[in-house]
This record gives sequence, structure tokens and C-alpha cells, in this order.
Amino acid sequence: MWADLDMAELEEVSRRVVTPVVEAMMRPGELTGVDVGVGQPPACPCDADDTAGVPIVWVHLRAADDELVVRLGATTMERWRAEDVADALEEAIDDWVVVSSFGWGEQRQGPAKLPPADDAPGVLRFYPDEDAPWPLWLRGEPLDPAELDVSAALIDRLTAWHQDYKDAFPHDADIAVADYDRLKMERAALAEALGCEVADRYQLRW
Repeated sequence: MWADLDMAELEEVSRRVVTPVVEAMMRPGELTGVDVGVGQPPACPCDADDTAGVPIVWVHLRAADDELVVRLGATTMERWRAEDVADALEEAIDDWVVVSSFGWGEQRQGPAKLPPADDAPGVLRFYPDEDAPWPLWLRGEPLDPAELDVSAALIDRLTAWHQDYKDAFPHDADIAVADYDRLKMERAALAEALGCEVADRYQLRW
């Protein structure tokens, strides 16, 4: 899954991560409050780190005499993987519940699947990923080239670009500036020809 979560969009963070994780792991009536915010997290006994001046998105859970603050991530990073953020929240809630007054000794499971990114129907996104078979995505999933109503020549061009991209980034190695610029220019031309959006605004990858 590509980096599909903008941490600055609190409604999306709540819809795609906080709500499904909390609903899966907490029982009805256990929580007395759930807040999602950005900035300095509220202080509580389990919140000792100093994050002053860093725009952190946080979740504050309250249940009777127990409370938990979880830092989900900074808004200064371009994007995050929703699954990674959810995993961190699930681990924090599980560790909290097992020593809490309401769920002592219990282990809780998170949701089996998260809601997809809220992409408009028909909007393609161009996102290269070494682990994906294809650099075009729709609603967070790779799009099969057979579903594209474009010429075979354009499909071949896109396939060649993706292979060139994977060859240029072996095992997260540094890439020459000339190769980076060439890949970026060709990607822009392909995105225009395909009528799709470029998923990342500043880089070839997150």
C-alpha cells in the first residue's frame, strides 16, 4: 500500500484510522471520550515526552480513571501509510487495555481492514512503488493495465518507465540527479497522456 494518508487532514485520519481501530478494540460503554487533535498533546500520566513546537497529530482516549495519549505522526512529513499509523495505534491501545482498570489482562485485536482512501471515482493516481506490479492506482489499489482505455504503445511506455524506475532505486540506493530528473520529466509526460494525477507532489516517491 502506498503512502495514502495526509496527517494534516484530521477528518481523514479519524475516518480511516482512529474510528475503525477504536471501534474494533474498545467495547461499547468503555470510553468516556475520544479526541483527535494536532499540536501539543494533552498531558496525562502516560504522556511524558516533550513535543513542544512539533505539529504532532494525537489521539486522547479516556475510560473512567484511565486515559491514553497516542502520537500518530507529524504533519511535517508529506504522507504516511495508513496501515502503519493504524498498527502503531493498535499496539498502544493493546498495551493500555491490558493494564487498565476496565480490561486488565485482556488483549484486543484491531480491524481486519481499513477504509480505503477517499479518492473520487475514476480518479487515477500515478504512484511508483518498487513492490507494486503497476504504477497506476485507483482507490488505494493498483490498477490492472487491461482496465485502461489507452493505446498499446502508451501501455508499453508506462511499463518501461516503471521498470526503469525500479532499476534506478535498487534497495533504496541513491540515484543520480540526471536519472532522477529524467524519470520525473517522463512521469509528468505519462501522467498528462493518461489523464491521471501524480500522487506525490514533490518527489518520485514518499
